Amino acid sequence: MDKIDAIQGEIDASEAELAPLTERLDKIVEELDQLGRDIQNIKERMKEGDARMKAEALRNVVARIVLHHRHYDHLPAKNSKRKTWPRSSLERIEFVSWIGGTQVISLSNGPRRS
Repeated sequence: MDKIDAIQGEIDASEAELAPLTERLDKIVEELDQLGRDIQNIKERMKEGDARMKAEALRNVVARIVLHHRHYDHLPAKNSKRKTWPRSSLERIEFVSWIGGTQVISLSNGPRRS
């Protein structure tokens, strides 16, 4: 009987763990369905909405946009009184979504240092 009780205890513990996993899976499926609806909504608004509607639709999917700049000194013309001018160029853009990963776009504009 002790062995049967031990096995029954393991079964009960496994069932207890299964319930939260099922709830989590249901929540993830619901979030994915909502994301699909949001993306469809964005596609429709991008075709025929004004700028405010487009921005609001995009906010439903993108949590934030992070801009990364590279700072450098620009050499002015020879007749300038300043030795250098501070400048910066956009190096990469990160789109952080509410659900899912981050998309990074690397740019190659601006002066390059050797």
